[in-house]
Amino acid sequence: MPSGRSADFDETLQFWEDYDVWVRLAMRSPARCLVRPLTLVRDHPGSNTKGRVEALESWVQVSAKLERDRELRRLRPLCRRQHALAAVTLATYYRVTGSYGRAFRTLLRAFPSHPAYPAWWLGLAKTCLRPLLPPTALRVYRRLRARMDQRTA
Repeated sequence: MPSGRSADFDETLQFWEDYDVWVRLAMRSPARCLVRPLTLVRDHPGSNTKGRVEALESWVQVSAKLERDRELRRLRPLCRRQHALAAVTLATYYRVTGSYGRAFRTLLRAFPSHPAYPAWWLGLAKTCLRPLLPPTALRVYRRLRARMDQRTA
């Protein structure tokens, strides 16, 4: 990597350290996308990255770190979108678990990354409105959404 930077694993990260190192390795030399998979990933109920808030928080941390990396300047639009997606995903987790304040703060911190990202705005609207809606309005919304999901499936 230019300027003597290392492509070692960032040991401060609890999750996604492999993603972080792969991006930095790809910046050291040419990289290509292959159509065929080169690895198999075992996913099971005890998997570390499934459904754990720490994994989601780490995803936001890694994507924000990559967005700030000066050497990734040409990838900045992709890094910004990835950071916004990670923040929306984490905010959704917080919102579903009733942590509206944490959801709101997560979204606000990610706003500069991708202010035109529609999912960010939808997440913000849900975070601000859901605590104010009466239970009957939420039930109607959920029924309508379930019908829409059935039609698109």
